[in-house]
Amino acid sequence: KGRTPSGSYYYDGSWETIDQFLLCGSAFDGIDWEYAGFRVVALDLNSRADGTPLSWSSSGGGGASDHFPILLRLSRPACSGD
Repeated sequence: KGRTPSGSYYYDGSWETIDQFLLCGSAFDGIDWEYAGFRVVALDLNSRADGTPLSWSSSGGGGASDHFPILLRLSRPACSGD
């Protein structure tokens, strides 16, 4: 079950949006693959009960990361048959 956090990184009591994708201009030109959005992937398996990232613990040997992954969505216009 997913959550919708306010960022991908939680530090010192605040959500931050330091994780990002770098895309070239052609991802916004209406030709071929296009930017269609993104989302933070915060699942129960990588979250604490309070919804923050389940950080890796080297002493406990469990956890995931102190950042949630981000998912890039791309779309491709339908072929015109030409």
